[in-house]
Amino acid sequence: MSITPYLWGPWFIVGGLAFAGATALYVRQRDERRKMRLYGAVGALGALVLSVASTATGIG
Repeated sequence: MSITPYLWGPWFIVGGLAFAGATALYVRQRDERRKMRLYGAVGALGALVLSVASTATGIG
C-alpha cells in the first residue's frame, strides 16, 4: 500500500476548492445562473463519484 495518495490528495482538494471559488465568481456575473448552477452541480457530483470510486478500488 502506497502513502502517495495521502500526500497529493489534499493538494487536489485545495485546487478543486479554488476552481469552485473561481467558477462561483464567474457564474454570479452571468444571466443564465440557474442553468450554470445545474451544470456545475452535475459536474461536481460526477467528480465526487469518480473520486470515491477510485479511492475505494485503490486506483487513485
